[in-house]
Amino acid sequence: MYKKNPSIPPKPEQNQWFSLWFNTPYYHLLYNNRNYAEAESFINNLLTFLKPLPGSYALDLACGAGRHSITLNRAGLNVLGVDLAENSIIEAKKSENSTLHFEVHDMREILHINTFDIVFNLFTSFGYFENTDDDLKVLQACQTQLKANGLMVLDYFNVEKIIPSLPYQGIESRGEIDFQIQKKIHENHIIKTIDFEANQVSNHFEEKVAAYQLPDFIRMFNQAGFSIKHIFGNYNLEPFHANSERVIIIAERN
Repeated sequence: MYKKNPSIPPKPEQNQWFSLWFNTPYYHLLYNNRNYAEAESFINNLLTFLKPLPGSYALDLACGAGRHSITLNRAGLNVLGVDLAENSIIEAKKSENSTLHFEVHDMREILHINTFDIVFNLFTSFGYFENTDDDLKVLQACQTQLKANGLMVLDYFNVEKIIPSLPYQGIESRGEIDFQIQKKIHENHIIKTIDFEANQVSNHFEEKVAAYQLPDFIRMFNQAGFSIKHIFGNYNLEPFHANSERVIIIAERN
């Protein structure tokens, strides 16, 4: 099915925030109020715009528990979903079929060469690393895994829209757990700290995402060997402007 990269990727760091937080059940609990209908509508809008051929091969990069991979697969695509969180992939594998598969994988590494028609990286699943070079490696790996003239879709929050609302502090309750949330910008990263008590144990996690703006993405995509074809500002695929909710980039492999 796939052209496997013969090299053996290094084992990912186990103490990074994403390795710790994404593998806990509390991550999924905190975000269980996400708008699934909106997400499905966004994916359907993308597919209507892109018009992939039936049976096209898609990579869902940072797929989590696989809900977006499942939507892509139902639309007629052969889908491989990958994520670093082993527990998420264990859950995702319950939905596997002959055209839908999941693997644990570090997005910086090349898994399958010249294989995919489209790579999807959705809902701000990028910018996780301390070093900008690692984020560039993600795009370079995607470029290598795409077929000639393959497409990458990257969806990120619009930092210009978010910065005026920082710093932020609040409480989000899920059942008996109150998540104490704080957000701030520090050293070109947006940092979200999450503190809560569960089973009489105090927990502290954080999310740390690069504060990339559109010029940063344009530079990185060019460096990675892509040509940007379209830039949208929301899930209805309307034009991007400074006050848009999202930065949605569709780029083609050179």
